[in-house]
Amino acid sequence: MASTSVPIILGIDFGTSKLCASLWIDGNVTILENSRGEKKVPAFAVLEQDERTGKYRIDIGRPAKDLSAVQPYSCLFNLLYFANTTEAAARDVITRERLPFIYSLHEFSPRFSCTLAPGKPTVLLVLLLAELIRDMRDQAELKVQKLIKKCVITVPTHWNQSGYYYLNQAAQMAGFQDIQFIHTTKAALMGCMTKTITPEFAERENIFRFLVVDFGAASCSVIMYYRKLDQKTMTQISQIYTCPGGNFLDWKLLEHCADEFQRQYGVNVMVDCASVHRIRLACEDAKIRLSTAKFCQIKIGNLKNYGQDLAYTLTLAAFEDICGPVVQTIIEQMRTAIQAVEGSSGGSHSLRILLLGGGSRIPLVRKLIGWAFPGIMERSVLGYAEEAAALGAASFGGHNSYNVARTTRKTAVPQPAPVAHQVTYSNRHSTYD
Repeated sequence: MASTSVPIILGIDFGTSKLCASLWIDGNVTILENSRGEKKVPAFAVLEQDERTGKYRIDIGRPAKDLSAVQPYSCLFNLLYFANTTEAAARDVITRERLPFIYSLHEFSPRFSCTLAPGKPTVLLVLLLAELIRDMRDQAELKVQKLIKKCVITVPTHWNQSGYYYLNQAAQMAGFQDIQFIHTTKAALMGCMTKTITPEFAERENIFRFLVVDFGAASCSVIMYYRKLDQKTMTQISQIYTCPGGNFLDWKLLEHCADEFQRQYGVNVMVDCASVHRIRLACEDAKIRLSTAKFCQIKIGNLKNYGQDLAYTLTLAAFEDICGPVVQTIIEQMRTAIQAVEGSSGGSHSLRILLLGGGSRIPLVRKLIGWAFPGIMERSVLGYAEEAAALGAASFGGHNSYNVARTTRKTAVPQPAPVAHQVTYSNRHSTYD
């Protein structure tokens, strides 16, 4: 049973494409699985109309993503991006990437409307974010059979105050009373510290520097950290380097498939948002399948207005040709980060690369980074690379609550945007100062 003095804490890694959550209970951190056995939930929403009542409801997660393949004009996704952007930038992305929805501002609150047909209702962005967060909370409370009032949510390192505002408001709507935020890359490093990158490991291997490469959907962040001589703190010693993430790889694959469709059938599918979305889903699936296969068949039947099927065999070699330049961009940013601190704390023998995030599962990414930096990519983190940020978020909140309960027995005041510069070890937990 959980301690009465320290609350159960839900850590949520709120990504652009997926959500992953973990629970902190009396110093133990575990990844949360939902009722469908999923550790990662697609950040998708679908607006559906009840045929009997005529009212609309919001479906989220995996069912919503699957339904979007047959109802592309009723789906909403990439929500985290739109929480932290301007109206002009949002509309530009929707137009450029042929997204099947409309963005607008109403009384300074971002709204979305599906493009099923004119007259369909608009949906507040904060309401969609709240539904996704509430689902995480419901699943967690179902597991522990207790109310959970505190959460820690990851946010991108480049976010401004408007992004924090919308996500904080959404978490309050989802029922949380104590809400904290942590940068995704820092949370991922903390997650590693709760698993395999322990003080004993760092001391045994004589590692003083850790290059964190957080390859997410929206972007890839590269940051260097330095382990101090007391082996209990790690400090950021480089600026944040960013480059395109997994969504950019998906878009390159989508363009490649569209070109093949144009070549085989003489039809430009890029003019139809529904067709683009269905191809986008197929490319995401192909990227996963090519992690274990040398080719995969992309089949999209009877695209709207064309009456033809898209059938194309994407080989691993073609995939590597498409995605290789993107990975090379990441490698260049990694070299820049290393060179920026070269000589400050020893040579490459004291350095480990922590490849984290959803993009870490792509064999091409692992292979090219391994070739570029032989012998220093830490493979012990690859088994939980996609879950590290969620683990770190819960650990961050748990350590803070543990210290508060031990010293003052008072509830911490929620901070909308705490800034953390150091990562520290403790006897039971890892956290930021």
